[in-house]
Amino acid sequence: MAEQQQTLPEEKRGADALNPTPRSHRKRLNKSILLGGIVLLFAVIGVVATVIFVGTKTYDLIDNKAQKEEFEQFIYPLVMLDPPPFDSVDKLDEKTLLTASIWNLLKNEDTGKYPQDEFGFITVPQTDVESYAAKLFGKDVKVNHQSLGDAEYAFEYDEEAKSYLIPSTPSFPPYTPRVEKIEKNKNTYKLTVDYIPSGNIWGQDVRGKKYEPDAAKTMIYMLQKNSDGYQITAVQTAKDSSKTSSAAAAPESSTPQESVSSEAASSLTESGMQDSSQTQSTVSGSESGAASSGAASGVSSSVSSGGASSASVSSAG
Repeated sequence: MAEQQQTLPEEKRGADALNPTPRSHRKRLNKSILLGGIVLLFAVIGVVATVIFVGTKTYDLIDNKAQKEEFEQFIYPLVMLDPPPFDSVDKLDEKTLLTASIWNLLKNEDTGKYPQDEFGFITVPQTDVESYAAKLFGKDVKVNHQSLGDAEYAFEYDEEAKSYLIPSTPSFPPYTPRVEKIEKNKNTYKLTVDYIPSGNIWGQDVRGKKYEPDAAKTMIYMLQKNSDGYQITAVQTAKDSSKTSSAAAAPESSTPQESVSSEAASSLTESGMQDSSQTQSTVSGSESGAASSGAASGVSSSVSSGGASSASVSSAG
C-alpha cells in the first residue's frame, strides 16, 4: 500500500508532462476570452449608437425642414405686405394688420362657401376676418374694420352688412418667405426670414442646375406658441442686412436735409430755365419790333390820366 501511494504522484507527474496545461496558461486564456467579449460588446453598442444617431439626425433634418415650411406658410400673409419693423402688435399699422388678416383668410379658407356676384366678388362676414386676425396675431388683437385697397387690390367694407366685398381671385403682392433659421427659447421662436421676390422661388442655369434665388431683404420674425398654434408678436430688422439691394436701401439712406437740398436745387434749375426763356423772348420781341418799325409808319399810343385814350398817326417822310 505504501509503495502504491508513492508511485501515484510519479504517475500524475508523468501525465502532466505528457499533457502540459499549466494553470497560468488557462487563466490567460480566460482573460483573453473575457476581453474579446467586452470588445465585441462595445462594438455592437457602437454600431447601435451610430445607427440611432444617424437616424435621429436624419429625422431632425426632415422635421426641421417640415417646421420651416410650416412657419413659411404661417407668416406668408404678413411677409407679402413687407411691413415696417414693430416690437408689439398694437404698434402695427391697423391697415396692414387688417390686410394681412384678409390675406390669411383667402389663403386658408374655402372661399367657395361665400356668395359671389356676377363680377367675381365674394361677400365675407367681418367675424370671419376677425377669426383669421386672431389666428395670426392672437386672441387679444383688435381689428378696425374699414375699406382697403389700391391699384393692386381692393377690399370694400360694408358697414351696414358688417361684411367685406373681396375679389375671389386677387393678385398677390410681391414677396414670399424663406425661413433660413429657427431659434427656440421655451415657447418663443425667432425666425430668420428671407424675402424672396415672387416668381423667383427657384432659378435654373443654362446647364439645368437648380439654385435658390437671392433674397431682396432679411427680417426677424418673433413668434409665440399658444394653445391654438402660434402668433406673431414682433418683426425686427436683421443685423446682417447686406442682402438688401442697394436700390432698396438708397431711399432709406437719404436725410431730410438732403431732400430739401435736392428740392432747392431743382427750384433753382427751373428758375434759371425760366429766366433764360424770358431773356430769349425779350430779345426776340425787340428784334421783331425793330423790323416792324423799319417796314411801316410809326404808330404811337398814349393813355390819358382820366382813362381816355387817343392815338396819333404820322405818315412817314
